[in-house]
Amino acid sequence: MKRFFTILFLGFVLGLSFAYRVQIYNFYNDYYNNQKSLNVFEDSENKDPNAIGFEPEYHSTEFPYGNIKFVKNSNQIPIAEDMVMTDENEFNDYAHKYNDVLCKSFSLPQVKSIQEIIISDCSGFGDGECGLCSTVTSSSSRGGTRVTSSILIAARHPDHIRSLLHECCHALYFNNLDLFNREFKDRWNNCSGFVTDYAGTNIEEDFAETGSFYLSNSDAGDALEKISLFKEFYLKTKQ
Repeated sequence: MKRFFTILFLGFVLGLSFAYRVQIYNFYNDYYNNQKSLNVFEDSENKDPNAIGFEPEYHSTEFPYGNIKFVKNSNQIPIAEDMVMTDENEFNDYAHKYNDVLCKSFSLPQVKSIQEIIISDCSGFGDGECGLCSTVTSSSSRGGTRVTSSILIAARHPDHIRSLLHECCHALYFNNLDLFNREFKDRWNNCSGFVTDYAGTNIEEDFAETGSFYLSNSDAGDALEKISLFKEFYLKTKQ
């Protein structure tokens, strides 16, 4: 008799677990089917990579991408209260758009160092920037170093999508700095031309600007050598 009740109890628990999983699956299935994603990487050269609201062809298969959290504020990059996006629906809309950009642009190994993306309700920061990447290097439990990055985006800026790409390229660079220094730095320094004036600030900004131009299929002008080098680096870090 005791054995019978034990089996009955286990069957009840397994039934509840199955029902719960079905409920969760249906929730997310319904959620995604009612979401509009943003595809900024269509083949058409006439697509504005910063446009919001056009019908997508690409939908992310998971949210968020990897272990990245989309947050309204952060201890790593704290923002003022008036910069916090309080509208929940709008925040979720931006989060899904940014999630789609990440899914389309980067593999999981390329974004593994990004722990959070702060979506701010502003058009820019005091220094005129519309994005920021804060990277911390620490000792890992397995020896060696661990790199983590937090990214802040001014969601109201007209160039916020390219800014997201730029900051993600910063994270990619710092998480693979040894590789860059060993195989790419000398060749990069021997290249001429910049995709923007801002790219001439330093090699880190040059890399991030070049990456954002490559990923958005933008005209690189006379910096095609750097575009080619970034592509080589990008493909090498993709796996």
